[in-house]
Amino acid sequence: MKKIMQRIMILSAVAMLGACASAPGEKFAGLAPTVADKGDVYLYRTKAFYANGRAFDVQVDGQKAGELFNASYLRFRLDSGPHTLKVSYSLGLGVIRETQEPVQVEAGKPIFYQYVFAPGSAKQTLIVATPLIGSLVSLHNDDQIVLREKSVAETDLTTLNAAQAGAANIPTASPVKASQ
Repeated sequence: MKKIMQRIMILSAVAMLGACASAPGEKFAGLAPTVADKGDVYLYRTKAFYANGRAFDVQVDGQKAGELFNASYLRFRLDSGPHTLKVSYSLGLGVIRETQEPVQVEAGKPIFYQYVFAPGSAKQTLIVATPLIGSLVSLHNDDQIVLREKSVAETDLTTLNAAQAGAANIPTASPVKASQ
């Protein structure tokens, strides 16, 4: 009886962890039609064991734009020109790990970026936020936001779900739901 209870508890814990890790949106159903005056930026994270229960905060041009879950993607419709994608998360105690990448958006064209989380890296970007001294520590981070070819990205995206977009009012960007 004791072994049965242990197995039930383990299976329950695994099921709860799996539920925490999944993106709330629909499965990727193909690229959305583009519009003539804006470009679509796809940011995605493939399925991984490490940090699978964690949603990463995403910013576009310094504005909160959504959360990137394990095995999920976000799509943003942006004006042409330069923009910045930033992915970050809290390590606790006021320490934040972040990665950012400049992107160049062309009207009428999609562009694809993959967030690659580097688990266990000894070198991390750390920002210590304290009321008295502000940001103190900034070290190298092995996480990456990587430009991907369309064919590679489309293959990766077929296994992902849409992540919920965060703030709807981004001055330079508008998160676009997967169904649009």
